[in-house]
Amino acid sequence: MRLDTMFLAGVGVWLPQAVSVRSLVERGEYAANEAAARGMLSILIAEGRIAPPEMAVCAARDALARAAVPAGDIGLALHSSMYFQGIDMWPAASYIAHEAVGRGVPGYEIAQQANGGMAALQMAALTLAAGEAAGDAAPAALISTADRFSAPRFDRWRTDGSAVYGDGATAVVVSRRAGFARLLSVVTRADNSMEEIVRGSSFYPAPLAGRPLDLQPRKDDFSAATGMDFRELATRPARVIRAAMEGALAEAGVDLRSISRVISPVADRRLIMPIMQILGIDENRTTWDWGRRTGSMGAGDQFAALHWLVRTGTARPGDRLLMVGAGAGFSSTAAVIEILQTPSGDHP
Repeated sequence: MRLDTMFLAGVGVWLPQAVSVRSLVERGEYAANEAAARGMLSILIAEGRIAPPEMAVCAARDALARAAVPAGDIGLALHSSMYFQGIDMWPAASYIAHEAVGRGVPGYEIAQQANGGMAALQMAALTLAAGEAAGDAAPAALISTADRFSAPRFDRWRTDGSAVYGDGATAVVVSRRAGFARLLSVVTRADNSMEEIVRGSSFYPAPLAGRPLDLQPRKDDFSAATGMDFRELATRPARVIRAAMEGALAEAGVDLRSISRVISPVADRRLIMPIMQILGIDENRTTWDWGRRTGSMGAGDQFAALHWLVRTGTARPGDRLLMVGAGAGFSSTAAVIEILQTPSGDHP
């Protein structure tokens, strides 16, 4: 989808303290060989009783303040997450919409694993574009993501052999009026046959209460059944990611050489680097240097990295960025944005 009048008006975060991996190894909480293989420097770990939706509200208020968009301009709130949102059978998106914007704004949850935030970006852009064509007065949408990967059910180091998980929340305001960045294109590609990688061989009639969540045996079952090794398991999603990237670049009318930085998903270095190599992207052009200090934030990696780029002045007016999401299932959403100005409050 090519977009001519769509903008990112504000981006906000709520991030806890980063804990160094070295200190965790020294305390015996993380194996030194595993830490070296995965390449992480620190992980964001939330303390206290704060729940992910409360974190999301903080990030949303931050994004709205930076965007200087009045609450009346927000016509839609989308929330994405990967894990528990504070209470079972409860609409977290409605809470976030109410607390950050107001009682009359529809709030919906987008659940597509780590691609949820980027999928929400596309859905927000599509909704705003359709609203403009239909004469809808609401010119903006709010996107939020939040996760807290807490023990004992979730072991941020071992639950998923493809990533180490960090806590945090992000938010983006999308507007069809103005913003610090222009959204040039957004494209999604999918291969649903890969859902089996994280499904395993059995369904269950109810949650396995009390049992720690462990995704690796499911992946091992898939690998054993198909004969695929780690490299091959990286190749299949890379094809989908490449298709999404190429589609977004083509819709925006640019090529990869004109992209200043690729905002990549955060995953285990042993997985994400082979994918980047397959795609022909040098590590120095990605946001790995940021991601290895946070851990994977679930659906919010891309928005957190964008916030970091503009806050530090690494992304400057005139730069074009390629944002790439990837989530189990498998889906990938890619977007091309052009930085127009330094957002309010984000001077290095």
